[in-house]
Amino acid sequence: RPRRRRDSQRNIRATGRVPRRWEPIDALEIDEPEQLLGKCWKFKLKITKAAIKIRAQSCYVSYLFPNESGDLERYTTDVCETATMTPSFEYEMVHTIPCVSQGFLDFVRAARELWPSRCTLVVRSGERAWAQPS
Repeated sequence: RPRRRRDSQRNIRATGRVPRRWEPIDALEIDEPEQLLGKCWKFKLKITKAAIKIRAQSCYVSYLFPNESGDLERYTTDVCETATMTPSFEYEMVHTIPCVSQGFLDFVRAARELWPSRCTLVVRSGERAWAQPS
């Protein structure tokens, strides 16, 4: 009976976590998200490290988030070039929406939590590289 080759891409898809933290800057006290309409929204996103189940030769985190004009922009951490299972990024980015729109509120609601949608952990190990949604 021939041995099945393991599908490494499938096995790697659920191999890591990217803890992140949002810190408010000039936070407004609100009861409902709609109270933010027309106001400035400013938070700092921190990504300190990731935890993956393989030893990566290099990796980085990339995500899409609205910029100040409301267009989605790709943000990327520096590449961690250390061969490790716990890559360190020490990434901080202040995100500012000068005038919150209904589109931004819809974006945040669609994300189901305050985290950039379509976040990807990109890992390289040996000759293989892959991207994992986080």
